[in-house]
Amino acid sequence: MSSKRNLIETIIFCFVWIALFIVSFVAIYISGNEHTTNDLKSSIKIAQYIFNGNNPEETGQEVADAFVDSGVRISIIQKSSDDYSILYDSKDLLASDNSAIELDSDNLGKIVTRKSTYGYNMIYLAVRDQENPQYYIRAAINESQAVLIARNFLIYGSVVVVILTIFFILYRYHNYQKRIKPLTDQVQRLMFLSKLDPATIVDVNDLNILAKSIDLVSSSLDEKISDLETEKKKLRMILDSMPIGLVAISGEEKITFVNRYASKLFNYDEQNILNKDYHVLFIDQGYSDKIQRALEIKRDISPFTFTYHGRIYQVTIVSLPYSWSPNTPSGVISFLSDVTEEKTLDKTKADFFANASHELKTPLTSVIGYLELVENDFISDPKEQKTAIQKAIQEAKKMRELLADMLTINQLENVDKKPVENVDIEEIIENYLDILAPKIQEKKLTVHKSISSYIISANRLDMEKLFGNLIDNAVKYNKDNGEITIVLDETKHIFKISDTGIGIRQEQLPHIFERFYRVDNSRIKSNIEGTGLGLAIVKHICHSYGFKIEVSSTFGQGTSFTIILNK
Repeated sequence: MSSKRNLIETIIFCFVWIALFIVSFVAIYISGNEHTTNDLKSSIKIAQYIFNGNNPEETGQEVADAFVDSGVRISIIQKSSDDYSILYDSKDLLASDNSAIELDSDNLGKIVTRKSTYGYNMIYLAVRDQENPQYYIRAAINESQAVLIARNFLIYGSVVVVILTIFFILYRYHNYQKRIKPLTDQVQRLMFLSKLDPATIVDVNDLNILAKSIDLVSSSLDEKISDLETEKKKLRMILDSMPIGLVAISGEEKITFVNRYASKLFNYDEQNILNKDYHVLFIDQGYSDKIQRALEIKRDISPFTFTYHGRIYQVTIVSLPYSWSPNTPSGVISFLSDVTEEKTLDKTKADFFANASHELKTPLTSVIGYLELVENDFISDPKEQKTAIQKAIQEAKKMRELLADMLTINQLENVDKKPVENVDIEEIIENYLDILAPKIQEKKLTVHKSISSYIISANRLDMEKLFGNLIDNAVKYNKDNGEITIVLDETKHIFKISDTGIGIRQEQLPHIFERFYRVDNSRIKSNIEGTGLGLAIVKHICHSYGFKIEVSSTFGQGTSFTIILNK
């Protein structure tokens, strides 16, 4: 509160008191006059009731006697010719007040004020007698009674107003001092916290000095708050850029902080989740139980995993040795990281080695078996020996093909940069058709082509394996006298190859890109050779280049692969 405001309020208060006093004075004055008028009128009515103009001697004296002790003077006046004379008077002032008996017919029934013989104002009310019009009844009262009441009120009221005003000023001053003291203490404390000298406040009662001190403290605090806000934004930016989720929970089980990763994971806007019970994050019962356990024992929880929306998350819950607010238990911080790829990779590697071992074991066993037969002379016929050696060589080639495909997948999974050049897809397709020409002729296949030059920036070996595997499958799994249709649309950036082969069952389509998924498991024929890695290689190459691959098939009628190229 400022001294100016304090002065203004005090002045307003004084004016209000004075206005109330004046209004009260006027009200009392008017009320006194009304009271006087009412006394005169009631006295006239009583006198009229007693006095009878037909018997003035007897009733006139009765009127005078009735008002002897009253504050109102009642006079019975007789008019003869143009003269007026007082016959009876309640105050026995017949001789001394003859000058006051002049009556004006126009003022009959009206309140009239005039000076009496003794020089003070009197208030009169006169009426004509109803039985005999030559008689008049007049009531008079000394005006000084009403004036005295008003004057006394003015004198004593003024004293009361002055006393109340003095008390109010003293109260305002005391209240001002009482309020400014804690303000001064707080300003000095803030100056100390702001590392400013509190001694600069010379006069603690001077609001101007306090205002300057507050401005100084405010500027200092604004600067420090700005620095804190900057640091807070930096910290927030760091926490939001973390590739893991972070959720802080108070000892009262309320969420106090979530970073951007956690907000997206839980599908909650930060503003809608803060200060809510952590159970709103109910994504896994085990996760909620672990948080509850950490809050109870106030110790860290060993890392664990849970699955949410098909993703695997590893959680670490750390107990905090302090709380967010006084007199509350300490809280915890939960760290969530997506380990789906790591877990999937571990499983993929385990499956890969298991499948690779299985795939290599069969041909290797055959090679060893054939060679042992020859070595131990179990086969003596030279033709049979030659046949066994040829079969051993054939199985060894299968192993070499399998190892080559395994090496290709390993190279595709590595992030090492490969040489990139402008590759013409049309050229690669034509080359593979020439390579597979003997097989195409053997199965009497008809190839329909709608292709043109399509240049793409890529690794040539990757493109050869991508399109080569698809063309090889279209030939390998086709029926005799079947057809192959190849479309390369440069405007739509689409490569499509369709065959009229044996097709794939619908329930098997989701698995055809898995490693070692043998195509003959889903085909009509079971004697078609393959490593089970061809389509897995195709999928890897499409993924690494951002291509989209689609497959459709009708069992017994044919299969179609479509690749949407990103040039």
